[in-house]
Order: sequence, then C-alpha cells, then structure tokens
Amino acid sequence: MHSAFQPTASSFFSLPKKMHWMALLSGLLGTVIAISVVHVVIIKHEREFLRGYSEAILHRGLQANKESRLSLRLSQRSQFKQCSPEDIEYLRESLWNYDFIHDIGRIKNGAIECTAGWGLLAEQKKLPHFSELTPDGYQFWKRLKDIPKEGITSNAIARRNSIAFVSHYVFANLPRNPEFIAAVLTTKHSDYIYKTFGNLTKQQAIELLKKKEDPFFWLPVKGRQIQTQLCTQGSTVICTTATDSQLGIFGISNTYHAVIIVIGFLFGGIISLLMPFARLRKNSLSARLKQAIDKKLLHVQYQPKIQLQSGMMIGVEALARWNDEEYGYVSPDVFIALAEQNNQIKELTKLIVSKTLSDMRDYLVNNKTFFVSINLSIQDLTDYQFLLFIDDLVQQHDIRPEQLIFEITERSTADQDAMSNTTKQFVKKGYQVSLDDFGTGYSNLSWLSALEADEIKIDKMFTQAIGTDSINQNMLNGIFQLIENLKMHVVFEGIEEQREEDYILERSPNAIGQGWLYSRPVLAEEIGKLLISQPLKKTHA
Repeated sequence: MHSAFQPTASSFFSLPKKMHWMALLSGLLGTVIAISVVHVVIIKHEREFLRGYSEAILHRGLQANKESRLSLRLSQRSQFKQCSPEDIEYLRESLWNYDFIHDIGRIKNGAIECTAGWGLLAEQKKLPHFSELTPDGYQFWKRLKDIPKEGITSNAIARRNSIAFVSHYVFANLPRNPEFIAAVLTTKHSDYIYKTFGNLTKQQAIELLKKKEDPFFWLPVKGRQIQTQLCTQGSTVICTTATDSQLGIFGISNTYHAVIIVIGFLFGGIISLLMPFARLRKNSLSARLKQAIDKKLLHVQYQPKIQLQSGMMIGVEALARWNDEEYGYVSPDVFIALAEQNNQIKELTKLIVSKTLSDMRDYLVNNKTFFVSINLSIQDLTDYQFLLFIDDLVQQHDIRPEQLIFEITERSTADQDAMSNTTKQFVKKGYQVSLDDFGTGYSNLSWLSALEADEIKIDKMFTQAIGTDSINQNMLNGIFQLIENLKMHVVFEGIEEQREEDYILERSPNAIGQGWLYSRPVLAEEIGKLLISQPLKKTHA
C-alpha cells in the first residue's frame, strides 16, 4: 500500500535525477541561508552594542555638561574677592563635588587669573577665541593647550568670570570601541561637535551627521552601514550619532569566516540529505490525499443501477475517484481506508456529497423517481453535524430527500444502539439507508434489523460465485431465501456476465443490478445521455 511507504537511507539514491539536482541546489541554498543567518545575528548584536555605546557616550557627555554648568553657577556664588586665598579655597572645596571637572578657575580681562588646582597664577594665561557660544552665555573651548600651565591640554566651559576644565577621564572605560565603529557627540541640531570617537576627521564627522541610515543594512553585501542617533531630554540637549561601517561577517576575522563557511556547508549538507526525505514525506499518500481534499481535486464517477426486469436505469451510485499527479490512479479501497485512518473521512465525504449533488441536481429535479446512492462511513453517519450539512445541500439544490440513498459500509465495529438511533434520524428526514456489502465483514442479520435499512447490497463476491461449486454459491442461495420475505430493495453488485443476470432474475425478479455488464462508472454528462436513451430497456417488459 502506498501509505505504508517509509523513506530509507537508500531512498535518496533511488530518486529521479530532478530530485538529485534539487537536493544539490538545496545544499547550496542551505549554505547561503546559514551564512545569511550568521550575518543577521551578528548585525543584531552589533546594533545592540552600537546603541549601548551611544548611550554610554551620551550619559557621560550629559553628566560632564551638567557638572560643568553647575560648577560655574556655584563658583559665582563666592562672597570673597576674586582669586583671594579665601576665594581659591572656596573653589577647591567646590571641586570635590564633581567627578568630571578637574579644575575651576577665574577669568579677568579674557585671561585666567587663578584656579583651584594651581592657585594664583604668576602669569595670567590669555584665552583664545571660544569654539562655541550658547544663547544662555556659556562659552566652550576644545583642546585648550598650555592652559592654565604649560603641557596641559583640556576642554573648558566658561561663563562670566568663571571657567571649568573638563576631566580627561569623562569618556574613559567606555565599551571597547572596534576600529570600524565611530561616534560624534554634538549639540541638538549638530551645529557644534563636542567630541568625536574613533578614527574620524572633522570632515568625516560632518558627513556622518548628514547621513541617513541605510535601509538595506541587513543585506550580506560589503559596504553596508548601520547608524544610531540618540538625544537627551530636558533643557540641556546633546546628541550622539554612532555608526558601524563593517557589518556582520565583514567585521570579523578570517578565522571566524572559515568557521562560518564550514558551518554553512555542514548546514547545507544536512538540508541536502534531509530534503529528499522531506519531499518523500510531503508526497506520502496521506499528505497528498489531504492536499487533494483541501484543494477539491477528487472527482466523482457514476455507475448506473439497472432494474433487471425492465432494463431501465433507475439510479446511480456515486463513486469517488482520485488521479494524483505523483501516484497516478489510486484505488478507492486505498484512499478511503487511508482517510478513515487519518480522520480525513468526514472532509472527504463532504467533498464527494457536494460534487455529487451538484452533478446530479438537474437529473434528480427533472426525474422524481431517479435516485443517487452515496457511500458513508460509520464516522459520517454518527456525526449529527453531517446530517445538518446534508439537509442544507438538499434544500440548496431543491432535491427530494427520498432520492438520496446513503450506503453504509462497515469497516469497523460500532455500537448498534447508537447506529440505530442515528439512522432513524436520516430516515425521519426522508433519506433512504442501504446496507452495503451484505454478507461480508460485520454485516449480518442483527445489523440489518438495527439499521432498519431500505435496501441491501449483495457483495460482488457472491455475484461472481454464480455457476461455481463454492461456498459463496451456497451462501448466495441462502441469501435468496432470506430476501424473498424482506420488503426492501435488493441490489446485486459486480454483474459482468449475462448468465449472472439470468440467475438473479430467476430467483429475485425485482432485483436491481449493477456492474460492467451494463456500464462502467462514467462522468455525469454520460448519465444524462443514458437517461434519455435507456439503451438497456427491454422491449418485452
């Protein structure tokens, strides 16, 4: 059986050449995917690092800025004469309050007169023109050289007669800064650069501030960049813009490149090996059947039911058929049993019923004595929702319920009381019930009594035993004696030879026949032609 097929280690080598090529392509694709995944994962961590790096710069810059301004405001509260011993002592005491200010001084006539660290200067140090002047009167200098003493370089901020020198250690102990990461600390509108980080020239810093983030930074293509910009809130707003110019796999060593490539090939190799098995699993008969049901790919053929005495076609049996692209024609015995095993039978039955009533609608409406038989499983019959589904379709197509015969095929045992109660619901609605494959499996007299069937169908194994010296022939004779007193329709399946019809007619004149002697299963269009022509009609009847 197809559904029992399981892929083995040798399955790969028995696949068509097309699948070998697909396996190879899958392996290459797996390698690309693995490298891309590693690339994206690294970028994710780089973005997190870049943001953390920017936040650290911003925090230190804001703290230094706040301490600078605070130190200047407090220094101006001194009640002592400028640069007097008491004033210098006041500045020294104030200096202890700050982490990022290493000296505070006094300005007189544009020159530094004294500082907390160096005391009263023997020679005043003339200040150059400031680098920036803020609207609220703060002046900034970058890299003041030899002020207040020879050999000293520092940044400074001044207001009125006070100046604060920012510590060299403001940005010490930041997260390790790789050479391809750079940052710029600026004012809110980037019109003044406080400090640059990394190997950036002033022009490069200006260009960085003008750039917008690359929307395709995640692509594994060299030259892509990521960029972050963070600003503080409040009255004092400073911003930091940071960039990473070597992303993902392009920012790691050759050793890591080799490791990633090896991992990529291993991943691709695994995919290459698993792909055929996944393909086989996906294309297993169970999976293909589910797809066929979901996509309504099954179709229905119809086998005429002939009133043997008159030769008239009085009804048809709907037979599910499935031609799969991979497996070709699949026997109903196989896919129906498979649907039952995988709990797909209800969906399958609903699909067949829908197609059948759509196909047969005109024939049933135009010929009130014509009927169609549809096979149901125990699972279908015991589901009350299924009965509601049938009712809706019958009303939708304006079909009389008594024109539908539901054939019950037992493939497993079931509670007779439950079955009896369920079939009574069908009968109460006007539908007919037929006991299929009578004489085989679990079908017996107790089931016949429990179901209150309108029809029984004699399995073809008995029909084809006619004229043979077999136990089935003897059983068939007993069946004839049984049905002689039953007030129900009897259908003989599998009639293929005239002698079989003659034998049945002799013992059961009202029997209905079905089999290749009359017609193979055909499409709905052929049924319409047969209803009009009635080619088997017997003139002597």
